[in-house]
Amino acid sequence: MSLKAKLQLSIILLNLGLVLLYSMMHVYSIMELRQQNSAERAAAVADQVQTFLQERLNELAQAAATPPQTIAEQKAFWYQAARHDSQIQSMLESLFAGTRVLSRIVLLDDAGRVIVTSNILDTQMVGRMAQPVLLLDQFQARNSLSRMATIFNETEEIAIERSLASGDTEIFKIRVVLSSLLLRDAVMEQLRYLLPLSLVSFALAVVLAIFVSNLATRQLARVSQAIDRIAEGDAPAALPPPSGSGYKEYDAVASKLQLLGQQIRGARQDALSMQESVRQLLARMEKAILLFDANDSLISAGENVEPLLNLRRFDLIGKKYDEIFPTSSKLGAMILRAVSLKAPTRDQLVVIDRPGLNPIRVFATVEPMDQFEGWERVGTLVTLRDAESQAAVQTQLDVSTRLAAISRLTSGVAHEIKNPLNAMNLHLEILKTLSARDEPAVMKEIEIIASEITRLNRVVNTFLDFTRPVELKPQNLNLSELALESGRLFEPQAKSRGMHIDVVCPPEPVFVRGDRDLLKQALLNLTSNAMDAMSEGGNLQLELIRNRDDCMLRISDDGCGIPQEIRNRIFQLYFTTKAKGKGTGIGLAMTFQIVQLHGGEIWFESEAGNGSTFWIRLPLAGSRTAGSGGERPLEAGHFAEYRAAPEKQFPEPKKDRV
Repeated sequence: MSLKAKLQLSIILLNLGLVLLYSMMHVYSIMELRQQNSAERAAAVADQVQTFLQERLNELAQAAATPPQTIAEQKAFWYQAARHDSQIQSMLESLFAGTRVLSRIVLLDDAGRVIVTSNILDTQMVGRMAQPVLLLDQFQARNSLSRMATIFNETEEIAIERSLASGDTEIFKIRVVLSSLLLRDAVMEQLRYLLPLSLVSFALAVVLAIFVSNLATRQLARVSQAIDRIAEGDAPAALPPPSGSGYKEYDAVASKLQLLGQQIRGARQDALSMQESVRQLLARMEKAILLFDANDSLISAGENVEPLLNLRRFDLIGKKYDEIFPTSSKLGAMILRAVSLKAPTRDQLVVIDRPGLNPIRVFATVEPMDQFEGWERVGTLVTLRDAESQAAVQTQLDVSTRLAAISRLTSGVAHEIKNPLNAMNLHLEILKTLSARDEPAVMKEIEIIASEITRLNRVVNTFLDFTRPVELKPQNLNLSELALESGRLFEPQAKSRGMHIDVVCPPEPVFVRGDRDLLKQALLNLTSNAMDAMSEGGNLQLELIRNRDDCMLRISDDGCGIPQEIRNRIFQLYFTTKAKGKGTGIGLAMTFQIVQLHGGEIWFESEAGNGSTFWIRLPLAGSRTAGSGGERPLEAGHFAEYRAAPEKQFPEPKKDRV
């Protein structure tokens, strides 16, 4: 799926979600409002019925010939009056007809039987037990989703009840019943306009998605066309000037593409120039042949004669050899001697003067051509080969041969190191088995030795595979613990040489995603180099600082610094400034490779006599949960000062960034 399609789909889904969310909120608000209004209306109806019944029944009781005296008489009188009084029935029917969401209004006796109902369709229920209903308080105690489900998915009756009593004795129970079906109809009547509004909103969202995506990707199309032009070699016309487009991001990309196009054009020109140089070199490596007849006149010349002598070969045809190569020159004298003595001369180094160019050294071969009968000379063949090109090629071959020999030698040495390492590891496992488990100090030292043997074996394997891809074993690891562990390993050596190692880490763990052994090897290489640079003691500091998306590790020493003339070579393989037998030139090259494999950067700052500072920038791991994987808590040994380094950003280095 293209970026444009993804952008359109994302905007459409986002707007669809917003439309649905707004619609649901609107439905909820309308439902709550209608529910509240219906409940208030039902409560008002119940109160009105209660007041009217109280007044009407008291009026009928006073007008009776024999007013009821006891509670039983009063209850019987009220039941008969409510059942046969036309005003009560008319009042209930009028209240029921005036409210659209009411299902019925009923009067119940103290046993729960129906005495009067306002709904003429329910007259058969008179005298029977009323059906159980859900009280309004119970319905309102439910959560919003449950109330919405009751209104839209179920047919349930919700009631408000009032009591009509004489003294402390309840005689009537007034029940005003709300129907969820009627309440849903009332809600849906107000929501009928919501569906068209939602459809219009969604259509506008689709139109907006198409417009915004086209607007956003229009500049990307121009960038794509520019890249195609750069690929075709039309770098100058790739993009218009980056200013004035109205898009800062596009201007930045356009500026970088213009710079990239110029670099590609320069690289293409350099490649063409190099190709031409190689072609000329190959042409010069081929033999330049000149054939003279028996009268010593040139009758034929190869095309390689022209670049070698800087003369047109057709201008040389017919000339004597001493006109082309004077006898005062070494080559002319050599040809004269070979012709006079009829003795060939092969691969003699001579210098030829060329008009308009510097002299050139060539290997010359002169061979007289004779007939078998009488041994008469019929001609002379002169062959010239460029000595400088051949010497350069021979030098490269010699260097390649020596490097191949060194590689075979070092590979053999590395394999010889692996054998005792394997034996040491085997015997260390036996020592573990024989050691008493109740001696934790001994087992701790054995574990340290085993860890270092494993790391040394990894170093040897890395040395053997330096020019091949390295297999990473990534894991989430705490870089603070790795820094402290590196400092702890060099503690005895630092004390014996009058040095102080200071490890500064942030209070919280700093997790990175990487190979623990390789990153540890990189830290050990930099720490070891820093200690070697401080021949007279000093302070060595490892500081770890966590930023928002990455972390910075600084290794600083008080050593002699790095001279200006070698700063561009310190990460080169086999380059070292240490004395013979003390340095291999592999450590910094391996460190550079390890940092690059982990997606990081490494650079340094140095002043002669004022020490050096190496910086490593690594991206933080995606998971930053502390304590995962059984990590031990950080500890500060007596060799290192453990301080809480505040979170901050390192400034960009101003020197020697590699």
